[in-house]
Amino acid sequence: MVSARAVRNVEAVVILVAAIAASIFVPYETLMPAAIGIMAAATAGVFVIRGRMQRLDPLEAGPQREFLLEIGTMLAMAGLAAFIVLVIELAD
Repeated sequence: MVSARAVRNVEAVVILVAAIAASIFVPYETLMPAAIGIMAAATAGVFVIRGRMQRLDPLEAGPQREFLLEIGTMLAMAGLAAFIVLVIELAD
C-alpha cells in the first residue's frame, strides 16, 4: 500500500502543522516552558535510544532495532516541532 517513507512524511507534516497551530493558539507563558521541556526530553531520548542501539547484537535484534528506530524518529519529530515553536516565538 503506502511506503514507510510516505507515512513518515505525513507524520512530519502533521507535526509541523501542530507546531504552527500551537504557536498561534497557545499563550506564550504556557508554550515556552512546554516547548523547552519537550525539546530537552526529545534530545535526551534520542541519545538514550542511540546508546541502546549500539549495545544491540546486530544478528539478533531485527524487530527491536526497528522499534527503536520508530521511537527515535517520533522523538526527533517532537523535538523538531518544539524547536520550530521556539524559533517562531522568539522571532517576534
